[in-house]
Amino acid sequence: MSKSHKTHYKALQDLVQQYGQETLVFYARVRAVGFAILEEYRSFLGAPEGAVNGVPPFEAFEPRVPYRDAMFSSYGGGALYLEPIFMGLCTEIGNKGDDGATWVRTVIEFRPAADGLEVLVGERQRRELIAPGGETGGRRVCEAILEDVREAFSLDLDEARGRVRIGFVPPAQP
Repeated sequence: MSKSHKTHYKALQDLVQQYGQETLVFYARVRAVGFAILEEYRSFLGAPEGAVNGVPPFEAFEPRVPYRDAMFSSYGGGALYLEPIFMGLCTEIGNKGDDGATWVRTVIEFRPAADGLEVLVGERQRRELIAPGGETGGRRVCEAILEDVREAFSLDLDEARGRVRIGFVPPAQP
């Protein structure tokens, strides 16, 4: 075999190197965007410091603990994969009449995409695309988080107000 001909093994090594580079870029981007979303969402709400916190996306959590990188599902996993990463965001809503509060966790999913970073927000997985070089998805991501928080209350409120059932009245027969 000539020296100028690349072996299949060398081609696989090149592929692994490319995969590793893409994975590291994805992880760094998710981390940067995730922390930026926390700050942007707090500002969007006009909330006091500490009302928005990053928390583990699926495990039990304490709303006021500074989890830092543990707010990402990839934290402490060892090997890195080019697969979705989940982030938990906790919104603390202080009671108006006392010093109590309610906390709502929104899970945000980040997926690698050829045309940027795909972001899926909350239970309904509202989709936003952050173009390469884009910071956080801006107002649209914040609005999707706020809507997810609101919806956390809506089912219970609707049930309490008798709005759970949807009725249909057929047209009158001639």
